[in-house]
Amino acid sequence: MKYPVLGPLEAPDDAGRPALVGIGTPPSGTVTLLFSDIQGSTRLWEEAPEAMADALRRHDVLLHSAIGGSGGHVFKTVGDAFCAAFRTAKEAVRAAEAAQRGLYAETWPEGICLRVRMALHTGECEERDGDYFGPAVNRVARLQSIAHGGQVLLTRATADMVRDWLPPGVQLRSLGMQRLKDIARPEEVFQLELAGLDAGFPPLASPAAEVATNLPEAVSSFVGRDWEMAEIRSLMAASRLVTLTGAGGSGKTRLALQVAAEALDRLTDGVWLVELGPLAESELVDSTVASALGVREELGRPVLETLAGVLSGRSLLLVLDNCEHLLAASAKLVDTLLRSCPRLRMLATSREPLGVDGEQLYRVPSLSMPDPGRTLVPAEARSFDAVGLFVERARARQSDFRLDVHNADTVASLCRALDGMPLAIELAAARVTSLSVADINRRLGDRFALLTRGRGSALLRHQTLRTLIDWSYDLLDDRERVVLCRLSVFSAGWTLVAAEAVCSRGGVEPPEVADLLSSLVDKSLVQAEAASGGLRYRLLETIRHYVTGKLSELEEGEEASTRWSHACFFLVLAEEAAPHLCGGEQARWFDHIETELGNLRAAMAYFTSDPSTIHQALRIGIALRDFWFCGFLSQGIEALEATLPDTDDEGLSGLRSAAALSAAYLHFEQGAYAAARIRFEEAMKAGQTIGQPGLMAEALGGLSLLALRQGDRRGALDMAEESCAFAAASGDRFVVADALNHRGAAKSACGDPSDQADFEEALAGFREVDNRFGVTRVLQSLAIRALKDGSLEAARSHINESLDLGREMTKDGRAMHASIQLLGLVELLDGNIPAAHDAYAELLLVANRLGTRPFVAYALLGLGFCASATGDFHRSAILHGAADALFERLGEALDTSLLALRSRDHRQLRRTMGERAFDSDHRTGAQLAPGGAIALALEDSVRGAR
Repeated sequence: MKYPVLGPLEAPDDAGRPALVGIGTPPSGTVTLLFSDIQGSTRLWEEAPEAMADALRRHDVLLHSAIGGSGGHVFKTVGDAFCAAFRTAKEAVRAAEAAQRGLYAETWPEGICLRVRMALHTGECEERDGDYFGPAVNRVARLQSIAHGGQVLLTRATADMVRDWLPPGVQLRSLGMQRLKDIARPEEVFQLELAGLDAGFPPLASPAAEVATNLPEAVSSFVGRDWEMAEIRSLMAASRLVTLTGAGGSGKTRLALQVAAEALDRLTDGVWLVELGPLAESELVDSTVASALGVREELGRPVLETLAGVLSGRSLLLVLDNCEHLLAASAKLVDTLLRSCPRLRMLATSREPLGVDGEQLYRVPSLSMPDPGRTLVPAEARSFDAVGLFVERARARQSDFRLDVHNADTVASLCRALDGMPLAIELAAARVTSLSVADINRRLGDRFALLTRGRGSALLRHQTLRTLIDWSYDLLDDRERVVLCRLSVFSAGWTLVAAEAVCSRGGVEPPEVADLLSSLVDKSLVQAEAASGGLRYRLLETIRHYVTGKLSELEEGEEASTRWSHACFFLVLAEEAAPHLCGGEQARWFDHIETELGNLRAAMAYFTSDPSTIHQALRIGIALRDFWFCGFLSQGIEALEATLPDTDDEGLSGLRSAAALSAAYLHFEQGAYAAARIRFEEAMKAGQTIGQPGLMAEALGGLSLLALRQGDRRGALDMAEESCAFAAASGDRFVVADALNHRGAAKSACGDPSDQADFEEALAGFREVDNRFGVTRVLQSLAIRALKDGSLEAARSHINESLDLGREMTKDGRAMHASIQLLGLVELLDGNIPAAHDAYAELLLVANRLGTRPFVAYALLGLGFCASATGDFHRSAILHGAADALFERLGEALDTSLLALRSRDHRQLRRTMGERAFDSDHRTGAQLAPGGAIALALEDSVRGAR
């Protein structure tokens, strides 16, 4: 490690010391604090004041240099003490090492040998006016006070962040659990051992203060929850009764114990825990509380009255754990004591509220988890509480367990699958002795069989995940159980309206569902979350797995009836949404359908599983046709193809042909032209068989568009003419406009000047039926026609209008593809290369997000043109190769004008680069995977050349 070189002293302050406090930008939020002071400095000042003054100046320079050189911020100096903050724990450890080595190597004045003790702690702080405040500051100060000169101590929070990263010659050694003055929770303390420096120190000077409490000693470390603890402390400052609620296994008890432990030094009569979980009879509540507090019963006097009398003048915190099964008795006790004992504070845990006046509820959330799809390095992953807990408990079972680049994403995925529930995570971590993290993750589908070994000292109901949830389930009344089981059929949450439709039958009336749902929320078995349209409900995945099994155990026919009700509700929703997915309310309906997509897919799967209900699945798939195009191509194809098995049922012909047409267009957008052709032809033949000219017109229009993409201009025009004839016979204004636009495009490709009339009539038709997507398509066709006529301004006008309309349709990527592509082409032809680059880059991002491979190819080609125009010939040749290869794989034929531009650019590149160099780079591009080509294309070469 390279240590900072000591420079000259800064201008000294009045005491002759360098004034460097506050140099640099102070970090905020979660920081690592480093506190230091000189051991025995008072004695040294008394014995050699002049030598000590010189030594202190040198000490200050060494500390400032080490801290500043490691990225730290000195925010305070008091006497010989330094207080510094760092953005990361690594920086703080570097600073501590550099400072101690510098101090050790320093030649001090005769009679002086400075020994500096240091402490490091990581936590959330409030930075205000250059100073830091909060529990983390208190903790690091108390830790420093028990250290010896030359010693560096770390809390567990800091040690965990650096244990897998330590520079050569630096090690950590645990010094065990230590008490810190005025801090109730014992802290596991670590010593930083530096090779070549002293490592043998006397025992730490930890206080052995006696405290009035029966709180159990923690046998494992408490991980995370800093934000939650701060919120609970705030609630307790405002209310004398705070109840922590949450699902079984959410960590209510451990969180309550942690908060209680940290309140010890503020209460003269201590903190007392009463565990109600083992009790089976409500009559035992009062006597159990009295026993925990050492209060003896008095003959002829109720226990609760005696208890209230004893506690009336005491300042203490009473923790009542697991009140839910004895709710009435617990509520009575709490209410009586709060009214009789003005200095008493209470913290309760329960799966539902106690319902006492003045009660402040706090719903314990899941542990913090990384977002899905986010790739994390180990240090980032460990900063999330759920991951940190898994690693901590796994390491307790297997000492060499490490979070590394190979398992960080898998651990994060596992924690998400377990909903961030502490108990479930602990049970999963217990399996690392026999299974890899990947194996545990794979087996979570049968999580109740997998997660069966918990903490042996826990209550029986906490020893397995199943028995823990059994405990909550058994406390429900019959109607609550039935409704909870019925709710298991929802796969993506639900609204109250949906719950009423699915759950109200068999003794449960619609008006009762709201009350039962509220009761299940109070009991922490259902989660209620604010959404844009009001409350939305969901089951934690672990609970859903459990009650899915219970649903199948209810009376015969219950599961089938529930799934039927669920599927029918979402069929109605899909068909209600269909007409709005291309109109003025598209964004609102799109968001609604996207929110319910899991339920809609589940409904389609249910209907598809039975030949007698396949027509219902077809109806959902057809209704969502415009939705599938908006970023859900693959899901739409999968769902629709599953509804199209071979069948001779003539009654399904109309639905099958419509579904085949929808699937064909989805395949087409994705660039799967062979599959698209099969489905277009199937839809055309089915439409002919059942006498539906509108279906035949749409299918022929799709085949015409496909022929154009593959270079068959004459065939495209023939099919477009046929499409117009069938459209006229259908009398459907939308179908007529659609056919006219296809015919106009085919005419334009063939050089027929009558295309303009078709486009104008199509535009009027789409405007009449308010189909905005159709309007944008005709505007794009008009822009292409203007480009063929050489009118850039007319083309730009049509494109801008289509873009304005397309951006209003924020959810429909189809409305943007061709418009952005054409904008890039217009800017390219107009010589505005930076603007062309921006357009093609936007097209590439949109097309890649939506999975429309043809437009990925067009974007790569356009960016190849831009690179060539700015002199980046190497990149241009590679992008041309990537685009050409993708066009070839798709079977895409460029239109004549674009083909001419491509050929011209190839010729210029060959002349400039030479045949061999161009061919080599072109081959390189052709061999690139799509992701590599996209990454190369989006490198910011053009903007750098502006």
